[in-house]
Amino acid sequence: MEPIPPALTQVGPPSPANKFGKGKAVYIGGDLDAPSLSRVLQSLAKSAGVQQPMDVPHGVELTVRTAGGKRWIFLLNHTAEAQTVRLAKSFTEVLSKKTLNEQIGLEAYGVRILQA
Repeated sequence: MEPIPPALTQVGPPSPANKFGKGKAVYIGGDLDAPSLSRVLQSLAKSAGVQQPMDVPHGVELTVRTAGGKRWIFLLNHTAEAQTVRLAKSFTEVLSKKTLNEQIGLEAYGVRILQA
């Protein structure tokens, strides 16, 4: 068994973590509220070395895909409100081919695809 990430021990009883191949499986046996689940997932991502390329507002999903040496960032707004995402560096917006430097707007329920 692996050591339990600290965030898991702060929200309830310890959760078992087992190594499997190159990965690790963690069982969370509980019904966590949204803030607690967010803390647990952030702790697990950090312990796995996952880094988010930029901060996004609540309700915006950020997904990264890579293939053939290229990297795409998908931004999905799951809210009924327009959102603004501040960019950590310059990106090309895939559909418009425009270079974006500081921020990008997402309309309600909008999707934007960036290439790094």
